[in-house]
Amino acid sequence: MTWQAGAFYYGGAAPTDEILAAAKKDAGAVVQVKFDTGKVATTKAKPKDAHFESGPAGGFGNKVGDYEFRVEEQIPGFKPGAAMVTKVTFTVLKGKKELWSRELTGNPWSPPPP
Repeated sequence: MTWQAGAFYYGGAAPTDEILAAAKKDAGAVVQVKFDTGKVATTKAKPKDAHFESGPAGGFGNKVGDYEFRVEEQIPGFKPGAAMVTKVTFTVLKGKKELWSRELTGNPWSPPPP
């Protein structure tokens, strides 16, 4: 599985270069999932642009051989003053049988100001 994420400055006033640099965060990794044990291990490989290209139908390829990979993201409803956490679940199926499912840790976030 390959993933990448990024963060950037979101605010009202024009920020200084220092504030922009401090707010910009990029991360990514290629991980190996062992379905028989449920273990997840990072690899030394780095994400490549080709990993994120869409397929001919317009979506990302989610099947390899007999295996299907699903990612479900649940964004919580807005609650004023409360930090919100995005829930992401990664599931592997073979046919209709679920082989493995793991909830990935999401970061707390607050919606942008109105």
